[in-house]
Amino acid sequence: MIWTPRPGTVTDLELYSGVAKQSGFDKASKMQESYLAKQYTVKFIGGGPNMKTKLLWVVALYSLIFTISTPSRAAQDSPLASLYKAAKAEGELTVWSPTEPDDMKILSTEFNKDFPGIKVNFFEIRETDYVPRVVAESMRGVIGLDVGTSKFVVIHPMLERDLIQSYTDWSKVFKDLSPAAVTKDGKFLANDDYAFVVAYNTQLIKSSEVPTSWDELLAPKWKGKILVEPRANAFAYLGLKWGRDKTVDYVNKLKAQNPTFVKGGTALTQQLAAGAGHLGIGGYAYKIESMKKDGAPVDWAKKISPIGVMAQALFVTKGGRHPNAGKLFAGWWASAKGQNIMVHHMLRGALNPGSSYFIMQEFEKNRVELAKETLDNSKEAATYNEIAAKTLGTFQ
Repeated sequence: MIWTPRPGTVTDLELYSGVAKQSGFDKASKMQESYLAKQYTVKFIGGGPNMKTKLLWVVALYSLIFTISTPSRAAQDSPLASLYKAAKAEGELTVWSPTEPDDMKILSTEFNKDFPGIKVNFFEIRETDYVPRVVAESMRGVIGLDVGTSKFVVIHPMLERDLIQSYTDWSKVFKDLSPAAVTKDGKFLANDDYAFVVAYNTQLIKSSEVPTSWDELLAPKWKGKILVEPRANAFAYLGLKWGRDKTVDYVNKLKAQNPTFVKGGTALTQQLAAGAGHLGIGGYAYKIESMKKDGAPVDWAKKISPIGVMAQALFVTKGGRHPNAGKLFAGWWASAKGQNIMVHHMLRGALNPGSSYFIMQEFEKNRVELAKETLDNSKEAATYNEIAAKTLGTFQ
């Protein structure tokens, strides 16, 4: 028999809601209430069942909502839930990074959507400035930094003093964290890489003229038409693949092309877009993509290989005041969720093999070899950086 309520009768869902409120479940989610209404509501007509039957339905519904509302023991005891509980008890964390404040605001806002109740305190500072500060603080027994990002070559003083926390359970806690993102016994996570590509002005160079190799940049037709970032970061990592002799030989030939020096990867790309040059060496792939998205006449030569990559290491300090909150934020930032936010809002991210990051996919599609900075090769890369800058005559 199908029952429908006559005017003035009370449905079981209304009774359920009353019992739920009396029992402290008035804050049950709309999703749970909707689900129950669709799946379990029985309506009464005529005299309907007696009140005892109605109350049996209420008890059944009450039991079901209690089951849905209460996390399972497994969920409560999951590594991520346990870490969040400990992090929430700490209540905050401090991040030092050269990341722009607007970008960090986006990240902290999205982080708090997933993990409310934890304040992210951010201080924009270059790693060359904060690493000595952390070392000095450690000598006094108080470290203000919980999470930091840095080029590997800068971070050695902290590593040598055992000021970086090692975690072996990153992948256990963060299920969507790429194994390629974890390095050096869990001390570092990959979260942001800078690829130094060869850019070009799309109004000055036809698609058929775009160089496909480093040697093509040495053609006579490009003489006086190339912009170069004078700090020579691009060649620091190419040196890891080419070796000293080839690096010096190539940079000498490039110097003979009478390039124009523009300091800063972003400034170089802006000057390229303005028509100050046809080609640019030392700009960042993500910045070129960002300006192209905004309508600037720039793009990058996607078939030139190898390409140098400066890695940003993400880490949690040992001795920081908020170790659990630091670990939670760092793991979230390097995980698929954090990376997707980076790519969507900033067009940046880690260049890990098999990544969904569109710039990495472009490299893999064109079989471009990446000469990427690591902890182990960072000092060697710094040596090549100095060699290249001295060869260009721009070393300071």
